[in-house]
Amino acid sequence: RQSAAMGLGNFTSPEIPQLLVPLGQDAQWQVRQAAALSLGNFDQSQTIDYLKPLLADKQLEVSVAAVNSLGSLTVPQAPELLGSLAQDNRWEIRQAAALSLSNFNQPQTIDYFKPFLDDTYWQVRQAAALSLGNFDQPQTIDYLKPLLNYYKWEVKVAAVNSLGNFNDPQIVGLLTPSLKD
Repeated sequence: RQSAAMGLGNFTSPEIPQLLVPLGQDAQWQVRQAAALSLGNFDQSQTIDYLKPLLADKQLEVSVAAVNSLGSLTVPQAPELLGSLAQDNRWEIRQAAALSLSNFNQPQTIDYFKPFLDDTYWQVRQAAALSLGNFDQPQTIDYLKPLLNYYKWEVKVAAVNSLGNFNDPQIVGLLTPSLKD
């Protein structure tokens, strides 16, 4: 079932998602994970409805696969749903959601990063900082600035690397103190 679910994800036929949906309730988490991953290949608005139950799966690997699939969609509801995952009680899901938001390089997506940047887990903040490197918007710099003084070096490095992606004169002044770290 797992291999079949993965194989079906390679087809573009519109009836394939309907075949995958029941596998999202399979007793084996690997089958549910395969269904979640394959659903990400179907860029349709109803795919979000198919992925929602998998986002709440008790098995972390299934939920992360659903988040990653959600990040591969281009439907307008996907960034908002990813942003809402900042409230999930599992930091790994929040981390995956922050990373998946990087696929939506639109000005309105940037605001979804704020709760991830304020997360209590440094891994989530790091993921958000890395993802923001894809958004060359004025407010991106403002979001990344506080992370330059964060106590975990992994978060600081992510912020520095992301700021290095932008061609803005104020970046030089922001990054110069990091030369002494």
